[in-house]
Amino acid sequence: MSKLMLYILVVVLMLLPAAALANTYEEKCAICHGVSGISKLPTVPGLSVTKLTADQIVSIIENGRGKMPKINLDDVQKKEVVEYIINSIKK
Repeated sequence: MSKLMLYILVVVLMLLPAAALANTYEEKCAICHGVSGISKLPTVPGLSVTKLTADQIVSIIENGRGKMPKINLDDVQKKEVVEYIINSIKK
């Protein structure tokens, strides 16, 4: 295998986990909170500037808050969404 092919393979493998985390967020959260965490809905908070901790995000997913209903996610999906918000959206 050439060095270039090996490099490309390593880069692709490094990007796969982020894509998997984004998938759950995009399926369950982005419709209201926006793909990049910037909501276009006036009553929905943007996640790109959130001060929430991981535990607070999990609590909101499980219980809802304000007009947001609880979201039925399994533990793996909750972890994916929280990791994606904290590592890829939150600034």
